[in-house]
Amino acid sequence: MSYFCQFCDKEMRLEQSVVYEKDYITCGNHVCVTKARKTAADIAEERTLKTAKLLIFKSTTPEDSDTWRVVPKDQYPSFFNDKEVLQGLFEGCVVSVQPRDESEAEVFYCARHADEVLRQLQSEREKAGTA
Repeated sequence: MSYFCQFCDKEMRLEQSVVYEKDYITCGNHVCVTKARKTAADIAEERTLKTAKLLIFKSTTPEDSDTWRVVPKDQYPSFFNDKEVLQGLFEGCVVSVQPRDESEAEVFYCARHADEVLRQLQSEREKAGTA
């Protein structure tokens, strides 16, 4: 029976030649093993994003799109329990938090629907693949 690497299509005639990485069949080549790990991580990330309906982001410099980061659920600010704040986030508003101390930076929060974020990620990956 022949086995084929799922990343380079190399044929392996002996089962002992197969290197399993994250449930993928690889030839054992470092590049193929790395691709298997990355593919498994990407799928796990996509599953995580799909389970959330709304993703909350925060930034201290909202004008720079590269600085927005996802806020884990256990780190949501307490004011997210306010219905008006949540409604504003669902409608696409950006909420800012003024610090008590001027030495701290103002923090901005926004929310996006997970499916919208996934579409944008896929679009960016496709563009990067053709570049």
